[in-house]
Amino acid sequence: MRNMVFLVLVAPLVATTQPLGWNEVANMPLAPSGTTVKNGSWLAACPANGLLYAQKGHRTTDFYHYDPMAGSTGTWTALPRMPYATHPLWDEYPPWTGSRGCSDGGDYIYVTQGCSTLGFWRFGVTDTAWIYLVDVPFLGQPKMVNAGTDMTVVVHGDTSCIYLLKGGTNEFYRYNTVSGCWMFVSFAPVGDDSTWDEGSFITHDQGRYIYAHKGDVHEFYRFDLDSMAWTTQLSPMPYIGRSGSSVKLGWGGGGRWMDGYIYALKGEDSQEFWRYDPGGDTWTELDTIPSFGSTGRPKKVNDGGHLACMAGAVYALKGNETTEFWRYGLPVRVTEKRPIAHCRRPTSTVTRGTLMLLARADAEMLDITGRRVLSLKSGVNDIRHIAPGVYFVRGPETEDGRPYAPVRKVVIQR
Repeated sequence: MRNMVFLVLVAPLVATTQPLGWNEVANMPLAPSGTTVKNGSWLAACPANGLLYAQKGHRTTDFYHYDPMAGSTGTWTALPRMPYATHPLWDEYPPWTGSRGCSDGGDYIYVTQGCSTLGFWRFGVTDTAWIYLVDVPFLGQPKMVNAGTDMTVVVHGDTSCIYLLKGGTNEFYRYNTVSGCWMFVSFAPVGDDSTWDEGSFITHDQGRYIYAHKGDVHEFYRFDLDSMAWTTQLSPMPYIGRSGSSVKLGWGGGGRWMDGYIYALKGEDSQEFWRYDPGGDTWTELDTIPSFGSTGRPKKVNDGGHLACMAGAVYALKGNETTEFWRYGLPVRVTEKRPIAHCRRPTSTVTRGTLMLLARADAEMLDITGRRVLSLKSGVNDIRHIAPGVYFVRGPETEDGRPYAPVRKVVIQR
């Protein structure tokens, strides 16, 4: 039997929302290790529950999730830490340089151990349990996972695959999360340097392509999932930003796809923040991340910096031996400026069926990356074709750019 959830909206109540641009939010905790953020830290957005998962790195096993919907600045919760000492081969190597995490879009987070090992782990977001998996492969002489490693998830039908570019090499692999098997895909382009070093990143556009930016030498490529081949080189992130200084993509740099664009931090002790438009093959520098935060002294993005995108916002760890955590709120793109109202319940859980919107204006349903998956009309909306997961209902904004109501979370269950 279908469940019907009523998102009852009552105009014209105005609620407080997250501000636009860069704002520092709840810092990553110092406990349990008492250590700040440096090499080996990462952020990953989990579509299944609307949380961000984060590892501190810096030879610690500190591991958390961050709930952006809890309180005014979000809340961090400590989770069971990677039991690296139980690994039969890599038991002496805590997560460090080359460690990266990636959500499969559902129940699991996949993590490279880094620290010049081939360790590969899975964390269950429901049972909060860690298990080690088959090691990351190597070709010829064993080349370990190191700086420049990155992963992205691609969903093929009912199967999620983790694509991994191994830092310090140009080896490109795919891990099937159902079979538990690795497959060598290809060598990433060589260009001016065959190795992909610190700052390199890959990200999937939720469609046909994986984008890969090489750190240091600033080369940018696209991998075609239909032909399983690398395409011609794209325009790389510019070396020179508005500061006038020539800075390479390096330590603390990274990029993630959201809502039709790639958002990227350059890192390498800079404040630069960029957006890539694949339609025009162009880069635009956005607001620089502030150097002064709760640390109380100027700190730019460097070792340990990383970012993740979720529900119309970019979240960033600054790294550089701080615990600073920042949110970049993006403007809401709407087609009309009529009031929508306050939702009576902040979170609604539904099975696939119908969702009723009672309001004087239309709204939209967004997935965890901020991509619009459905336009909602006032009245009954058919959501049977929407996959299970966490979504957000967002209405239009006022003429001065402020939403009439907060974004509301909807959980669609199987």
